[in-house]
Amino acid sequence: MIDVLNLLKNQPSLYLPEDEQFVLYQEGLQLLWNREYEKCLDYVTAFIVEDWDNANVFLWYRLWIEVLSEQKDFDSLKLLKTHILNRGVESEEQISWQALRGLIHLELDEWEACELLALCLDKNFDCAYCLEFIQRYHLRVTSEDEGYYLNLEHSEEDLNDYFHWLNLARAYLLCGGEDELVSILKYSKKLFPDSPLHDEFLAYLYLDDYRVAEAKTYTSQLKTQFPNNSDYSYLHGYVLRNLNDFKGAIKSFQHVNTLDPNDPDALSELAYCHFIKSEDDVFSFHWEKASSYYKMAIEAYQLLGLPISDVLYKKLQQEKTSKVESRQESIESSTVPHKFWLVNQSQRRTFEMTSGTEDDIQVLFRPMSSKLKHFDLVFFVADDPIHADTWRLKSIYQVVMDPAWHPYDGSQVALNLIKRFDFPILLGQMSLQGKDRRSKKRTDDPTNFWVFELDELGFDTIRSSIKEWGSMEIEQDLSEVYGKTS
Repeated sequence: MIDVLNLLKNQPSLYLPEDEQFVLYQEGLQLLWNREYEKCLDYVTAFIVEDWDNANVFLWYRLWIEVLSEQKDFDSLKLLKTHILNRGVESEEQISWQALRGLIHLELDEWEACELLALCLDKNFDCAYCLEFIQRYHLRVTSEDEGYYLNLEHSEEDLNDYFHWLNLARAYLLCGGEDELVSILKYSKKLFPDSPLHDEFLAYLYLDDYRVAEAKTYTSQLKTQFPNNSDYSYLHGYVLRNLNDFKGAIKSFQHVNTLDPNDPDALSELAYCHFIKSEDDVFSFHWEKASSYYKMAIEAYQLLGLPISDVLYKKLQQEKTSKVESRQESIESSTVPHKFWLVNQSQRRTFEMTSGTEDDIQVLFRPMSSKLKHFDLVFFVADDPIHADTWRLKSIYQVVMDPAWHPYDGSQVALNLIKRFDFPILLGQMSLQGKDRRSKKRTDDPTNFWVFELDELGFDTIRSSIKEWGSMEIEQDLSEVYGKTS
């Protein structure tokens, strides 16, 4: 593999800040970095129209692709893909045009086309755009093949495109080449003095090494230099939060929220920072703000079709530390028609639940039926090793919110621990929805196994078993909230 330091030494001085075309290119990049996308598009397309046969036209097309990708304007990317195809048909630099088209295929997740082009363009070391495409393609589909991480390092062509250096920096950050990454960043700082590349990747490097205080210097510079870039404000807020500067973090995340009111990560971070600032005082301003932001964050994640496990866990931690008794809410909810569910766990899951600390199992996020509703009860059981065809009750959980859609699990339910039994309780015989328990009757979601809905008789059987075992307090709590004592 070519030493990147030698590569840097051999870089030509074709583009320097005083070069007129380079200055024009830098101005276009500056619009991208400041997220002035519409202005950047007008600037790029105007340049291409005025100088159609420019020798460095690929720089401008690559910038065009990046702007549309940042905007997630997939329809325009498809049109640009067709345009590039037509331009490359009779061009002497057909390989570069194909590579640009391959980059668009990547952005559109058109994997069959990517695979075909990757076979055609592999080993074209005299085309930097081919190397970028191949490098990015293999990082997406064969991440363990480190030989492709640094594909651009083999370039026999001058690396004059900003995005070549960006992707080379990403590759070195990914594979842990700290010295080479620093060399790349130093060179890119000379070639692109106004770019965020240097400060951004040094911040990532320090964060990976848990040198958060050093990362702060660079995130602060990024936030100041690029005030319209919400990513840098978020990154700076994340650093401040890790340094326990919650006041500063709130200010930074609020700036993100101003730029993008529906950013779920910023809303979640705002909720967490206000929660910490509240110091568990439920009557404080910060507590109210935390509750409000948690609600908005959950809605924002769901709107984007993203899982809410992380933000929901933080929200439940807030509720757990509340100084206001939550029992009244449960009692008041007794008018709601509850359902009862039984989950037969595997031996491995049973061991994890019994051996973990209560903090570890306090909140569970489990793929279950979308029929579960807030305040339903879920009983986790395991087969009794002595009494055939019988269960032992391991723990009791309560559903703390209606099921949320999850991209992998389908429907995910948040459960809060009510009681874990150190000595599992032997349950009496019961029927499940009129079926024998060995029928493996499942709920409506195909991903769920051994999840049964209990009728009132089944619930009474469990409650009686708890009472007979001597857990009177738990039995009384269940009776108070979910029904009269049998």
